[in-house]
Amino acid sequence: MWNNALSICGIADHRYAVKVADFYTQERRISYRLFPEVEDVLKIFHERFAIGVITNGTNTQREKIENTSLGNYIDLVIISGEVGVGKPEAEIFTKALSSINTKPKEAIYVGDSLELDIAGAKNAGLYAIWLNRNKLAKPGLSVVPDSEITNLRELLPMFDVQQ
Repeated sequence: MWNNALSICGIADHRYAVKVADFYTQERRISYRLFPEVEDVLKIFHERFAIGVITNGTNTQREKIENTSLGNYIDLVIISGEVGVGKPEAEIFTKALSSINTKPKEAIYVGDSLELDIAGAKNAGLYAIWLNRNKLAKPGLSVVPDSEITNLRELLPMFDVQQ
């Protein structure tokens, strides 16, 4: 990728591309930041529930989990490229649920994409909560979340969990 990007800029130097790629990887790893409430909320929920991540992202998602405190609270990571199916397909959600021996009606899914997260979770029979941090208007889609929050702290009273 870096070879291609640099060649577009008129730089055809593979060794330089390797250096740029290494620098980019190093900077990416130290720049991951969580939203302020994430660790506190995950800590509380992790004491009572299994927590998983379902992503259409690449292996960098595992890197994010390992390079932040998320690894302390995540029990399961499902990456679409590793299981051969992605969101919004219901199958990726059912794979995650079967990994932790949980039925759809026993699980909730919190996601920030109506089209991928919420549609997929609902297709799989999960209770779907839209994390709408930017308070976006709901587009004219047929996807309707079961609940909507703007901050993970809003989950605590929904599940009668105390801070």
